[in-house]
Amino acid sequence: MIKNIIYTFIIIFVLMSCTNTINDNIIQTNNTENNNLNINDKYKIIPNALRLQLLSEYTKIHYGNKLIYLDNPQIIVVHSTETPNLKIAVNIFEKDILHGRPDIESGGEVNVGTHFLVDFDGSIYSSTPIEYIARHTVGFNYTSVSIENIGYADELTEQQLEANVKLIKYIKNRYKSIKYVIAHYEYKNKTYPHYSLYKELNTKYINPAKRDPGTNFMEKLRKRI
Repeated sequence: MIKNIIYTFIIIFVLMSCTNTINDNIIQTNNTENNNLNINDKYKIIPNALRLQLLSEYTKIHYGNKLIYLDNPQIIVVHSTETPNLKIAVNIFEKDILHGRPDIESGGEVNVGTHFLVDFDGSIYSSTPIEYIARHTVGFNYTSVSIENIGYADELTEQQLEANVKLIKYIKNRYKSIKYVIAHYEYKNKTYPHYSLYKELNTKYINPAKRDPGTNFMEKLRKRI
């Protein structure tokens, strides 16, 4: 009982200390569109006090403000998990603290995350609630929605392609602020228009190269959206 009360006070403190609010983030949706898309909440992660605290610390370091809410996102980033199955990906994302990622551990303790997972058969699962920031793409977490496809770059299925088309349409319908849809491997490309939104205050933080979700998959996707 006492533990629950302490967690409640921590959550309230974190929410009060953050500079953005969830009210800024709500955009009217098209109910007919949403009813045609099945998003399974089986693996949905409700951020607890620890994750919110670590997230606010991360955004303070990298963006200059304590942020937890995803306000009017402008980018959708398409990934592949580079894991052989959904279970492994879920186990990775459900942890609050980052483990086993020496390439990005200098960036902060909060674990990596995603807003959506798409399995081989096209099933869509929610992960981090879309109202919250997730750590998935260096420099763009504050303004981007993440889609993680289970599997490896350019080995994704046609069912996943179809699900991505529908999911991107759903996200765009919910957030009229969306301007760009990029592959994870494109995030560092300074010649692309999305790069104008790049923000990283920690100049020593590395920007690891990526290959997901694969050039062939992204080419097919762009023809459909």
